[in-house]
This record gives sequence, structure tokens and C-alpha cells, in this order.
Amino acid sequence: MPRKAREKILYGTYLITQTSGTDQSLFRDDEDRTAFLAIVRKVKEKFDFHLYGYCLRADNEYRLLIYDNGSDLSKIMKALNIRYAMYAKCQGKIYKDRYKSQLIQDYRELMETAQSVYGKDEHCAWSQFSALLQGEKISELLDPIPNQEAYHPYWIEANESNQVCDRKTPLCERGGTCHRSRKEVEAALGQQAKERGTTVEAMISEKEVRNEMIRRIRKESTLSLRAIGQIFGLSESAVCKIINC
Repeated sequence: MPRKAREKILYGTYLITQTSGTDQSLFRDDEDRTAFLAIVRKVKEKFDFHLYGYCLRADNEYRLLIYDNGSDLSKIMKALNIRYAMYAKCQGKIYKDRYKSQLIQDYRELMETAQSVYGKDEHCAWSQFSALLQGEKISELLDPIPNQEAYHPYWIEANESNQVCDRKTPLCERGGTCHRSRKEVEAALGQQAKERGTTVEAMISEKEVRNEMIRRIRKESTLSLRAIGQIFGLSESAVCKIINC
């Protein structure tokens, strides 16, 4: 049975939770935690995401509050986890399962999640979240959480873009291919991957290829934005933004 696609949007904020394997600890000591944050810094420089908070207090778990800033969350986490696994050099499986990602839906949830990640001990070096001051950067690693006025318009724009997208984009162009179910679309994607000598998952992992697939599906199927998003693990607003680009 295929794994359920993660809920993702373009320019989304997520709470990431990663746990260790049964017989392993992610962090043996504070030296490991320091090394992990150094790796986070390098991956952050590569993908240009924003880090709003982190919690490394537990030996077998880490939590990060990340704004992807348009980068692919899966690629960010793959780079981070592979680099840390190479550093740890554990015998056996260092991670229990895939990381868990919780999409933050609004500003209130963002603040509640930040408080949860930060915890009650403000003096703990391994649990921090960024200052709630617009434009003020409190460290080289953490980024300022935007205020409510700066954060809210994105969601208004996303909701409005869905309506615009539905009005201006045709469902199945005349005389062309027309898939009328998700099953038909997934079969077509499978055939396309076979012809390219690759897999659907590999095609989706390439941003430009994925976006072209989404635009083509919109023109050649009757699927809703939600249904298309479910195939690719994206929200309706993210699908619409891709179509309108």
C-alpha cells in the first residue's frame, strides 16, 4: 500500500518531529547537539529556509519549527537527516521512521506551536524559539517570526487564488485527452514514468517536472484542485499557484 502523501503547500510553515530508532539515541551528549545545530545551519544556508524554533532536549527526539521559504521540505529533511546520520555513525538504524510534519494552518497555531517547541525553561540551551519582533534577528540560526499582520495576508491571497484559478483554467481542452478520475490520472502518470525510465515519485521530487505535470493534469482531466493536490501532497492553493505561474 503506498504511503500517504504529506500535506504540503508552497511557502508553508511546519512543525517537524523526528525520533530515533529503538536501540539508538539521536543525541548521546551535548557535543552531538552542537554538531546537529551546525548541520542545520549548513542545510539552512543551502535551501534558504527559515528556522523559527527548535527543541533538542530529549535524547531520542528533535523538533524543528520551519518555514520552507519556497524550498522542497522533503529535500530539506533528507539533506539534514542524511548528514546527521553520517556524523553519528551509528550501528543500525538511527531514525525510527520518517519524520513527521504538521502543517501550521494559521497565526494562532503558529504561536501556540512555537510556545510548545520552546517549552517553559527559557534558560535551556537546547530549546529556543525566535523573538516576536518584526525584522529583528536574534541569532545567526533563528529567524524572527513575522507578526500577525505580515503572516495573515498569505492565507487571504491563497483563498482568493483558488477562486481565480477555478474560473480561468479550463477542464479538459477540446479535442484532447480527458481523464475523468484520479485512477485514470495516476495510471497516466505511471505510464509517463515508465516511458522515461523512472518512477512517479522521482518525477514528483523534481520541482520543475512536478509543476509541469500539475499543469498538464489540470488541462487534461476533470479533477478538482483538491484531488490534484492529494496526488502530489500539496494544498489546493499551492496547486493553483503552480497553474497560474
